[in-house]
Amino acid sequence: MSVRRAKAVDTPAIMGVIQNAYVRSRYVGRVGVDETYAKRLIGQCVMKDGIPRDGGTMVAVSEHLPGVIDGFIIGILDRVYVVGDRLSATDLMFVPGAGTTPRDAIALLDAFLEWAGSIDAVHEIVLGVTDVFGSYEATERLYERKGFERSGSMFRRTK
Repeated sequence: MSVRRAKAVDTPAIMGVIQNAYVRSRYVGRVGVDETYAKRLIGQCVMKDGIPRDGGTMVAVSEHLPGVIDGFIIGILDRVYVVGDRLSATDLMFVPGAGTTPRDAIALLDAFLEWAGSIDAVHEIVLGVTDVFGSYEATERLYERKGFERSGSMFRRTK
């Protein structure tokens, strides 16, 4: 397994990971995937990959075989609490994929953390966990092992 930065030609494979993840999500049958929007978003993130300022991104993919993408992470840079004079790095999407192992997830997370840690203007790194794919306790434990601490909660109300 290897982790590398994504290229524009990886967009269809990343979309495949998204579609495979969707069928495992709590959204299946309730909310669809807007493929046009998702492809545009992925493309924009790949284009901004490596920009070390507000709006910059990183996109990393994991492969078990060359050219066979089975997971990805998209990180974004934004101002701390939207208006700060320093940056916050956060994960926009973190999808290890259906067939990936915990080691694969850790490798993707490590690529994100290395990227975020390399940018002097980053004040904090913020990661989220949700129940989109079921239990999130293992992900919480991974984040805690990486030195993260809880800083709030998410609440949801559907219509």
